[in-house]
Amino acid sequence: MSQNQLHVRRGRELGQASPFAILVAALLGVLVLALLCTGGTLILREQQAEELGATSTAIAIANATTLAENARVTETVAAMETEAARPTATATSTPQPTNTATSTATNTPQPTATEAIAQIDQTPTPNIFGTSIFQGTATATSGGTGTGGTGTGGGTLPQTGIELGPAIGLALLLLLGLAIVRRLRTG
Repeated sequence: MSQNQLHVRRGRELGQASPFAILVAALLGVLVLALLCTGGTLILREQQAEELGATSTAIAIANATTLAENARVTETVAAMETEAARPTATATSTPQPTNTATSTATNTPQPTATEAIAQIDQTPTPNIFGTSIFQGTATATSGGTGTGGTGTGGGTLPQTGIELGPAIGLALLLLLGLAIVRRLRTG
């Protein structure tokens, strides 16, 4: 046996790792790191979904309160209009002679309380949340597609890529293939 072959054999006996073993360990480390990152992302998404649910509940409660208050105001205005429409007893006046021509000032009509409230109700309020609240339920509004489409995507993002299970299976399959190729090369 030559000096080099003896040195290589002693190195393996002393625990030096081959480059192949180092690469496999590195790939396994990357796989574990990817799994940890995926788990962290899933946990963060779950927390964000809970916060979003609490926010939408608060908005729905605020909208229900506003709708109830608006209903009370509408009832009050309707009662005031009904009261104003009742006939009142008026004194009859004696007709004046029409011989003299008099000028009269014409008053410009002033808006009534009902017309003012109707104008306020017709003023659209800006929606800064990107949702339309109608009868206590939140629905997504179309923000445009950017490609000239019809915007009928359903409000969800398309699912692209592969799921977590198949990704792990593919990674393990690649590692198995790497090990088989290594054995065929050395054997």
